[in-house]
Amino acid sequence: MAHKSPTITRLAEECAAQTRGARVEALPSEFRAAFSAFESYLADRRAIVEVDAIACALDDLALLFEQAAADGVPIRSVVGEEPADVAEALLENHLAGSWNTAMRASLTAAIDSA
Repeated sequence: MAHKSPTITRLAEECAAQTRGARVEALPSEFRAAFSAFESYLADRRAIVEVDAIACALDDLALLFEQAAADGVPIRSVVGEEPADVAEALLENHLAGSWNTAMRASLTAAIDSA
């Protein structure tokens, strides 16, 4: 398996972020504001979640918002009453082996062995 150099990985991430940023800028203002809120929410997870998973979740969110805006769907209809649930679901789609499931199992195992 070939390893990516840190420089190439960083450049690819920057390019993807710029592309995503341009897509988000083209959205209506309420979608841009919602995207920014989601981005902040997910950024707070960087200490415990892979950055790649967050970037992929944000890419999915940008696509979701683009489609909803094009179809005239209001932002609240897209994110529902609990936007954090949407953010968590998007993130969960990109976590290797479900980080949350692994952490829950680890906690249970630690309690069982105590």
